[in-house]
Amino acid sequence: MSQKLDRVTAPEFGEINEVNMLRAEPHTLDNGIPLFSIRGGVQPVVRLDILFPAGKWYQTKALVAYATNSMLDDGTSKHDSSQIADAIDFYGAYIQKKSDLDFAEVTLYAQVKHLASILPLMHELLTDSIFPEHELAVFKQNNKEKLIQNLDRVEVLASHKMQQVLFGEQHPYGQVNTAKDYDQLTSADLMNFYKKQYRLADAKMIVSGQVDDEVIKTINSVFGKISLAKTITDEVPQRIAHPASEHEHLVKKDKAVQAALRVGKIVPNRTHPDYQGLLILNTVLGGYFGSRLMSNIREDKGYTYGIHSSISSHLQGASMNIATEVGVSVGKDAMQEIFNEIKLLREELVPEEELQLVRNYLSGSFLRGIDGPFALADRFAAILKYNQGYDYYETYFKKLKSIRPEELQQLALKYYADGSFFQVTAGS
Repeated sequence: MSQKLDRVTAPEFGEINEVNMLRAEPHTLDNGIPLFSIRGGVQPVVRLDILFPAGKWYQTKALVAYATNSMLDDGTSKHDSSQIADAIDFYGAYIQKKSDLDFAEVTLYAQVKHLASILPLMHELLTDSIFPEHELAVFKQNNKEKLIQNLDRVEVLASHKMQQVLFGEQHPYGQVNTAKDYDQLTSADLMNFYKKQYRLADAKMIVSGQVDDEVIKTINSVFGKISLAKTITDEVPQRIAHPASEHEHLVKKDKAVQAALRVGKIVPNRTHPDYQGLLILNTVLGGYFGSRLMSNIREDKGYTYGIHSSISSHLQGASMNIATEVGVSVGKDAMQEIFNEIKLLREELVPEEELQLVRNYLSGSFLRGIDGPFALADRFAAILKYNQGYDYYETYFKKLKSIRPEELQQLALKYYADGSFFQVTAGS
């Protein structure tokens, strides 16, 4: 007879004291391309991530990095976009593209049994895309319409303004796209960027899932057997951020019902020794549902459905951003409450009980972030981009377990100083 399930007594809480991650195994293809494998998973599926230094940082004309990445599968000299889509569907595969401020990524999801059949097409997209004019025209029209619609939303206006305020309008991290930028895109712009930034000699690869030696050999047979022309490594362009001189900014939006509030500042990126402590401090302030900003501005004051604080790290800098939307009539009061909570972190120690709750939340989030081979690949990609090792995560977990209220207060005094934040209100 099976034991009766106890639905009254809660299970004992088990504290997480250490985390052992499945680590990526390094390989080198025959032509020198670095490949890392994460072997795990029960389904006969693999994911191949290919990373290029082809983000917004490297473009010299607006939208080129995003457009190039988006149109990689819109035609080659051998196949048009419909033929490419049909081939991908035929093998049950999926290609995902992503371009951010620093990197561009092209990801292939494929069944192991079809990997050898679909990889040549993947190689073709990365070496022979031609960005047809008719496909570019469709891309420009569709994305231009989306942008025009988005620019009617106060939350988009506020976020765009905060980017400009923090980094300057000419800085890659601060540049905001306009509808006119789409009109000026040409196929030649994309081809030039593609040839310069999507060089396989500069690529890094990560394969995860049900990986075995045969999968590694298959990847090598497609990507490793082709001789790569030696290139002179281009110097990473250096651009200096120029934050705005004024700290308070208003973006007018006639007849707006809601006001979008943004509070932000530049902070160190993930290579800085204070970064991990700042992540924990940010979580206390506004990084999860039980945060101080949520408790005050949503639960107590009822000004908003949600408010969140986050830190975005990039190779050339990082920023902290607090974001919420409130009724126009309570915009000023909500902004004041945000700064009240920031001030409290400078003046008072975080209670140990609250800090322990944050520790538990972040520990659980970390575990969810390493659940499965694809999630592990994401974690590895994050340290690979910064030339870091797995000791970054070991250090983070130790910091999470050991950080004290006094250290959090010192970080608040150092980085949350009065007058150091910028604020943007859109819609009032």
